[in-house]
Amino acid sequence: MDESLQQRNSLPIPILVGYVLFFIGVSLHSLTNPSDEKNNFHIFTRAFEHLSEGKNIYQSYRDEGLDVFKYSPTFAMSMYPFTKVPYSVGIVLWNLVNVLVFYAGVNGLQLSVKKKVIILGICSLSLLGTTQNFQSNAMVAGTMILSFNALANERPVTAAMFMCIGAFTKPFVFAVAPCFLMFKRQKMFLTSLSAISLVFLLAPGFMTGFDALPGIYQTWFHAVAHHQESTMDYSLFRFLDIVTGANLPRAPILAVGLILLLAPLLKYSSYQRNEFRKRFIASILMWVVIFNNKAESPTYIIATLGAAIWFVSQPYSRWTILAIVGYLTLTDLAFSDVISNEIQDAIIKPYCVKAIPSFAIWAIAEWQLCTNHVHTEVPKSGLFRQEVRRAA
Repeated sequence: MDESLQQRNSLPIPILVGYVLFFIGVSLHSLTNPSDEKNNFHIFTRAFEHLSEGKNIYQSYRDEGLDVFKYSPTFAMSMYPFTKVPYSVGIVLWNLVNVLVFYAGVNGLQLSVKKKVIILGICSLSLLGTTQNFQSNAMVAGTMILSFNALANERPVTAAMFMCIGAFTKPFVFAVAPCFLMFKRQKMFLTSLSAISLVFLLAPGFMTGFDALPGIYQTWFHAVAHHQESTMDYSLFRFLDIVTGANLPRAPILAVGLILLLAPLLKYSSYQRNEFRKRFIASILMWVVIFNNKAESPTYIIATLGAAIWFVSQPYSRWTILAIVGYLTLTDLAFSDVISNEIQDAIIKPYCVKAIPSFAIWAIAEWQLCTNHVHTEVPKSGLFRQEVRRAA
């Protein structure tokens, strides 16, 4: 897509202004909430302070009211700007950075304005949830899409930079890397990714001393490997455990999922089709959540973004509309005040219902990628008629 066309397809400024004001309001309202939702931001900023003091950032600091920090030392170092402003300002800025990175990723997709608005609408409840918890998931989702967009625009260095920003927050962002096969300037991307990854890997050494760095990473790997599974795990693994009544081994399931994820890349002839590319990145966004045994409810903003991109990457039909409505019902509304706490505690949470629609849409997306099958039934509803005709 050339620069002029990309500019014409950018979301209007009033949408950005409304978006920013809304999430500033959400952040300010959450600040007044006496719950421990703000603890995530507190963990992040204290990790920087512990790193700068030469302390072990991966040990428990229960005396400070903190859970165990599980992110990379590079991420801890990146929290520096948020520690130099008043707490209330820092926490609002943190949320703004997250939602603006997410917004920029959606805005940069090679889609019409209407489809971008639909994506933001589909993601609104999930985005609200992760923002209220002051988590990094919106930023992670945004960097994955920004990296994909940069590859599509033949900017491999930018793609590598965004991928590293996301991956040194949550390493599964590197799952976007196979997308480089579908775009030009592949050698430049691989070289840039290697160089920038090395810079990010070594960066904390300027704070801690490079002699201490290997020990810090060893401690991090140990902390992640021995982290106890969360009771709020909403992955496919947990769903299968519930269905079978057994604690199934993760590695074989993950291996099968990885093979299925990458299988469409054997269709070399499809690499230049925009629909194929968008469905593939949508599949990755869903895969990194449903095959992640640490997937919690706020993490699903990443999968929801994938489901939304899948939805708009094909002609609208009754069944695709039904699929996305079902997805939103079971993924977002089922965890909202629309459903009583009794039902949530008795059915929705213990039976890992949240993982079901993401897996279902991911499976459909994989089938479409491998078969090039697209359902083209045109709905009678006027809401999508114009967009369907244009796609047809």
